[in-house]
Amino acid sequence: MLVTSKFRTKVAGPVVIIVMIIALVALISYIWSENPEAPWLPMVAFYVPMAVLGLMMIFGELRRRTIKVTIDSETITVRRYLGWGREELHFLNAFEGYHTTQLQSRYGSYEYLYLMQQGKKVIKLSEFYHKNYNELKEAIATKVKFAGNVQYSWSREMKEFFQ
Repeated sequence: MLVTSKFRTKVAGPVVIIVMIIALVALISYIWSENPEAPWLPMVAFYVPMAVLGLMMIFGELRRRTIKVTIDSETITVRRYLGWGREELHFLNAFEGYHTTQLQSRYGSYEYLYLMQQGKKVIKLSEFYHKNYNELKEAIATKVKFAGNVQYSWSREMKEFFQ
């Protein structure tokens, strides 16, 4: 059994947003450096939130959710940042279990799967980002114990983002 994740086209949304944010931050930096008389307050008021949003998108969405995984009979291999990050190898029998949660959006409901190790979410799989989410979930369910459904909490997600 070898299952490799496949991304949905929806992955392009966060990537486009990140590219736009980086372009805006670069443009503001350029304007700021070329025009010393430019009003600094509006630029700072726009620049800081954009930079923070860009970092949140990069380190939140790309690092934690848009991951490429390969599952074989004993291991799960993870590459973060759309598969461009370094490879991480985990043994399936090392996980305590997995939780699922439902995330509501205006376009529907998406299930997330969290592989748990020492009480922490180590790997997050998303029905929103992974085209073959159910196949990935089935491969995990054969080797890892289901630990139940968990109520989605935005505050808990934000707390984990900074860990």
